[in-house]
Amino acid sequence: RGIRLRDLLDEAGVQSDADQIVGRSVDGYTCGFPVEAAYDREAMLVVGMNGEPLPLEHGFPVRLITPGIYGYVGATKWLGEIELTTFDAFDQYWVPRGYDAQAPIKTMSRIDTPSALASLDPGQQMIAGVAWAQTRGVDAVEVQIDDGDWEQAILSRAVNDVTWVQWRLAWEAEPGRHQIRVRATDGTGETQTGERASITPNGVSGRHSLPVTVRDA
Repeated sequence: RGIRLRDLLDEAGVQSDADQIVGRSVDGYTCGFPVEAAYDREAMLVVGMNGEPLPLEHGFPVRLITPGIYGYVGATKWLGEIELTTFDAFDQYWVPRGYDAQAPIKTMSRIDTPSALASLDPGQQMIAGVAWAQTRGVDAVEVQIDDGDWEQAILSRAVNDVTWVQWRLAWEAEPGRHQIRVRATDGTGETQTGERASITPNGVSGRHSLPVTVRDA
């Protein structure tokens, strides 16, 4: 529960040269993200969740939530102030520490079942997990067993384009050791990259992969 950030900005007025919104926490922390992110998605000032006031650990009394960008740039807990400025004039907390000033969430997917190093019975096994591509949505998820072809997984119905989507694939498991991989394609047609990257400077990338062993019949 809360109010849309753009409604507050419209009431306050945004000068034409402002290109960065800075959220300032009461503990001194700062986040910063593009002004357009307040208008092209449902960025919110949140005061409640699950039918109750926002819990302290989640940012009571007010938290800023901006879908589609990583939390370090768009999710200020214990919000005390919002400032309109420019990226040239101000670096939020993480920028001097080696992170990008703008960090859109990457298209990603993961395998939740089976677990890594699982020992499975031969025959039909269910491979399943979640995928996400906030503000773009997930169009497809594919699974690869060993070096075989990528197989289309079944997607659950998406609530909207900023929530995770569940996926599943039935696999006829044969005895031996196998490697399972997953990749997602977002609503723009871009497929999740296989290139690995660490958290710095703008979020991890790569394709989730895990080994399993299928027992003899």
